[in-house]
Amino acid sequence: MMKKICIAVLLVMGFMKVFPQAEVATTEEFNQFLKTKTYVVYEDDPFSVFNMVIKDLMSKCWTITPYEYIDMKTFDIKKSDPNSSFIMISDAMLTKNKLFVNEIKYQYKYTILNLILGKKGLVGNDFSAMPDLGSVPLCYSEAENDDYSYKLPGILLFMQYYVHYNIEHPNSDYKDVVRSNSSELKTKELWLLKEELAPNVNTVEKIKAIYPGTVKIVSADDLEAAILAKNDKVAFLHKIGPAGTIPDGICWKFIISAKDGKPLYYDHHKIDAENPDALLAKDFKDMGK
Repeated sequence: MMKKICIAVLLVMGFMKVFPQAEVATTEEFNQFLKTKTYVVYEDDPFSVFNMVIKDLMSKCWTITPYEYIDMKTFDIKKSDPNSSFIMISDAMLTKNKLFVNEIKYQYKYTILNLILGKKGLVGNDFSAMPDLGSVPLCYSEAENDDYSYKLPGILLFMQYYVHYNIEHPNSDYKDVVRSNSSELKTKELWLLKEELAPNVNTVEKIKAIYPGTVKIVSADDLEAAILAKNDKVAFLHKIGPAGTIPDGICWKFIISAKDGKPLYYDHHKIDAENPDALLAKDFKDMGK
């Protein structure tokens, strides 16, 4: 895996404030990003799934800036350049107490896809001062077999949408973005994976009893194809859960438009016997309101 760069103290305050690897960008920095070249930083791992898929996906999904591929050594040279931006993988820690950050104690560890802006005067490997332009949690770090690659096209679209949204609506966080787009969910078909649904809502028939919208249970390949085609009818679930690797944890749930990466729904819950690591009946009820 890539060298891990930053241990972040994470606060449960909404998406962009839940997983801030760095300082959230200002309006000026969001505008500066549009003038940069984006460097996609390969992981230091010859078997990295990210390395294997990202080049093809960037060519199909990334339009907001010119881009190039680099390794970690080159990132270390370029990270202080404000005319450069970066897409890269790192770990972040959700801690119970800020004091834990120095003791390397944490509650949960996540793999994050970072979109960050270069900044002058950086020292060492800590990029906590680099402006965050829309970093996204991919999975729990312990859940190494939790495949997120089929969702990466949608996440790349989200990042670009989030930048444009913050330029047009300064100082917005993830909840603001969801609030402004949530009404569009009623126009979408929800394409979901059966394994990401709670047992009491794991068929179309069960879901219809509580949710008025259209739902299809599909494969990961079907979903990836819909995102790459930017299917205007489709919205998909980006779920982040421990996948059985730890006894508890938090399940994060984001519904995203396949066409343009718009976030349409967000919630999270503590995993327990009654609330599994999955999309719940409560989510369908909330989405149907």
